[in-house]
Amino acid sequence: RERVKADVSGAPRGGASDSDDDTRCEVCDGDEDTAKMLLCDGCDRGFHFYCLPRPMLELPPGEHWWCEACSNAAAEAAALPLRVGSGLRARDAPSGASLPTWRDGVADSMGRPEGEEWRGELAVLVHFRGGRGAGDEWISAESGGRLQTLGGGGLGGGGGDAD
Repeated sequence: RERVKADVSGAPRGGASDSDDDTRCEVCDGDEDTAKMLLCDGCDRGFHFYCLPRPMLELPPGEHWWCEACSNAAAEAAALPLRVGSGLRARDAPSGASLPTWRDGVADSMGRPEGEEWRGELAVLVHFRGGRGAGDEWISAESGGRLQTLGGGGLGGGGGDAD
């Protein structure tokens, strides 16, 4: 079935089809308001933005999203010490600055996006603290050394610069 993801303005992202009419929210069991429903890339279940345990205000960046159960299973399979809701610190992408800038955030979704840029790595959707416009971002959990748990433990391995 074709995936429908939409922003909160109600404009669908991706094409809608008649087969999407049977998608129900796993939390409230409602089939209305499909313009505000996310479909999990892992299990294909639907969730309204506002029914999630950590409600979202807008569509996550990119074309991917995984529910809490699929996200946590992906992190566990990769032996990573985080789950949806885990506190993280994310280092800004290298920009030539001599000192890295770290921002606090929370893991909102995890999975293995398709596409050459990800090379099959586990990606984490980090919701940065600071409210709207804080710039949620998908970041690799397995390379680059850009993520740490708030306890200070690094995620992933190779390629990280020393602080």
